[in-house]
Amino acid sequence: MSAKMENGVRYKYRAATLLPYGYLERLDQKRYSKNTINIYTAYFKDFVNEFRNQKLSTLSKNSINAYILKLIKQNNISTSQQNQRINAIKFYYEKVLGREK
Repeated sequence: MSAKMENGVRYKYRAATLLPYGYLERLDQKRYSKNTINIYTAYFKDFVNEFRNQKLSTLSKNSINAYILKLIKQNNISTSQQNQRINAIKFYYEKVLGREK
C-alpha cells in the first residue's frame, strides 16, 4: 500500500501515528462531518509526528507557529490547508484539553 501524497510530500507515518486520547471521540461528539474528521485527523497526525519527542500539552505558541511557517515555506501549503491545519491543532487545545483560545 502506498502512502498518501500531498504537495509532493509522502505521509507514510500517518497510519502508525496515534491520536491523543479524546481527539477523535470529541470530533464525533461535536458531530463534525466525516470529511472534516478525515482532514483534521490527518493534519493532526502530522502535528503529532512533528513533535513526537515532546509533550504536546507543553508546546509553546511560538513552536506551533514555527511549525505552520515551516509547512508554508517547505511544503507550499495553500491558505485553505493552512487554516485547516490550524483549526485541527486549535481543536485539540481548546476542545480536547479545554484551554482558552
